[in-house]
Amino acid sequence: MAQQKTADERTKLAATCCTTLKITMPLLVDTIDDRVGHAYSGMPDRLYVIDASGRHRLPGGRGPFGFRPARWNNR
Repeated sequence: MAQQKTADERTKLAATCCTTLKITMPLLVDTIDDRVGHAYSGMPDRLYVIDASGRHRLPGGRGPFGFRPARWNNR
């Protein structure tokens, strides 16, 4: 799949992923310049659950093999 070029494309793809993977928790999408991705430096992929107060609740392992959405739905 080609890299998204706009924030709208990125948001639509994230919505498709949520539907396909049946993710029920809120999802935040990084800006098109990957500001958050660069700050956390999770290459090739890394996902985190961060609560409303900004604390990490569940760090994901390096992707794609560390990404297990089923265990995130109960957090």
